Amino acid sequence: MKNHSARLKIFLYLSLPIAMLLVFLLMLGHLAWAKKYESRIYPGIKIGGISLSGLTKAEAKTKINERADQLEKGGLIFELNNKKISIPGEIIADSSDFTQEAFRINRDLTLEKAFNYGRDNNFFNSFSRWIFGNWHSYDLPSEFNFDSEVLSKALQADFGDQETAKQNAFLKLNNQGELEVTPEKNGLAIDYQQAVEIAKKSLADLSSDPIELKTTVVKPDTSSEDLASLATEAKKISDLAPIKIKSNDYFSSVDKATLISWVKAGGDNKITLDKDKIIAFLNEKLAPRVDQEVKSPRFEMKDGKMSYWQAGEEGRKINPEKSADQIINGIIQGKLREILIETEIIPFVSLETGDVVIKELIGTGHSNFNGSPTNRRTNIAVGAKAVHGLLIKPGEEFSLVKALGEIDEKSGYLPELVIKKNKTVPEFGGGLCQVGTTIFRAALSSGLPITARQNHSYRVSYYEPAGTDAAIYDPQPDVRFMNDTGSYILIQSRIVKNDIYFDFWGVSDGRKATSTKPTIFNITKPEAPKTIITSDLKPGEKKCTEKAHNGADAFFDYTVTYLDGTVKEKRFKSHYVPWQEVCLIGATSTVATSETTTPAVIAN
Repeated sequence: MKNHSARLKIFLYLSLPIAMLLVFLLMLGHLAWAKKYESRIYPGIKIGGISLSGLTKAEAKTKINERADQLEKGGLIFELNNKKISIPGEIIADSSDFTQEAFRINRDLTLEKAFNYGRDNNFFNSFSRWIFGNWHSYDLPSEFNFDSEVLSKALQADFGDQETAKQNAFLKLNNQGELEVTPEKNGLAIDYQQAVEIAKKSLADLSSDPIELKTTVVKPDTSSEDLASLATEAKKISDLAPIKIKSNDYFSSVDKATLISWVKAGGDNKITLDKDKIIAFLNEKLAPRVDQEVKSPRFEMKDGKMSYWQAGEEGRKINPEKSADQIINGIIQGKLREILIETEIIPFVSLETGDVVIKELIGTGHSNFNGSPTNRRTNIAVGAKAVHGLLIKPGEEFSLVKALGEIDEKSGYLPELVIKKNKTVPEFGGGLCQVGTTIFRAALSSGLPITARQNHSYRVSYYEPAGTDAAIYDPQPDVRFMNDTGSYILIQSRIVKNDIYFDFWGVSDGRKATSTKPTIFNITKPEAPKTIITSDLKPGEKKCTEKAHNGADAFFDYTVTYLDGTVKEKRFKSHYVPWQEVCLIGATSTVATSETTTPAVIAN
């Protein structure tokens, strides 16, 4: 027994220093490991399947950037029925020089996520990472910015032709003047929401694998069986034709064939009329003659005084939804042959109210358009005149697109060549972004809250300094701002040689507005020049429509200090894509018109 006890003591005496030595060695090993990975990513760390194990931040950033560039420029790939489309991170609009960001990999956040994984200052976690890290991998999702609406619209534009609308069964008159039923047809719809969710996962995994779009069958609302039992009642309605639909001094007649086509089953074996078809009829036949845009009175400042120079005119507009309900009730319930629909009256601002007070200049915007061609200069002048003299009511949100009205030949605009989907076509209004940029700067100078502003796709000399431009195109992007001064604001335009100004007149409430100089960074060189063969020029004739522009990011800070000490701040950010030189060459007999894969647009 004594021998056993002695042996135990000897074992303990020997084990303790061995255990201490082992602990010391483990601690020493862990310290060496921690020192080794002090500035490196821990073993087993991946981002989207990319191994970043043991890399420095600089090395890991290079790998992440390579995959991110590939994904953003090459785009997410979607396919359906052997049709394959790539949608890049930056979507360039068909008809204007601005982009919309569908997605962008946040490289810096992704890098920090990979580097900081496991670094929680917990010794036991760190120790566990050292012991088991080499046998386990951790595939982390990337960080990214994503706009579901932009991506969905791009998918609809590219794959909309793969969808078919449902068709309700409907009644029609045959050649003998008898009623017959045209059978219903199923529709086919693409599940864009599902595609968006899969796209998010692909971005998280930095995956460029094609995304297959899913379709669903859309059942019609009215079947042949529904209508067959309503033939007698439908005949009574058709006998009302022609029906006269009146609004103000205008009317449209609904003939028997049109009226029959509106008939559908309304449930409970009752008959009703198709509201959507009635709305379409009103918009096509009656609204163009009845609707009238409001014409606000215009005023002008002369020698510091406001003078009246154009009378206002109220507007009117059919309410298609409400009018369709009136028509359905009139035909189904009243069996009427003449139906009067209401028209909404849109009032205008009148001087007779006595509350229009203009005292002083509250802000001015300026830009220079030196080097603009003749048509562009004309369009700038027409656009400036369209806005000149407008009054903005207190509390009103001003919309430049709305103020400009129709941008067409009738309004005085001239066409400028624009490249749309690799074809050169004339488009009216080229140059109006000069008006948009200048009026945006006037609103900033006046200290007004900006509610909508979109920068251009790329840097253009007309709109320097970078970051202070504003693109416009009907219906969007738009330049919008609020009149929160409590008084009316009068817009005045001036064009002096190559300079355009917008002056905002009103009543100062003491606010002060300041804007920092734009900070420009992330400058990116453009790709090699691109040539497009076109039939719009003489054979062999060359016309360069685009100069090369560096890509960049920019921002400036906008601060408004009010008389009561309140301070409001906003940062305006801009992202400009690098833009290659684009030249058009007239097609010859030996060179066919070519198409390119990169859409381009002339700056307006």
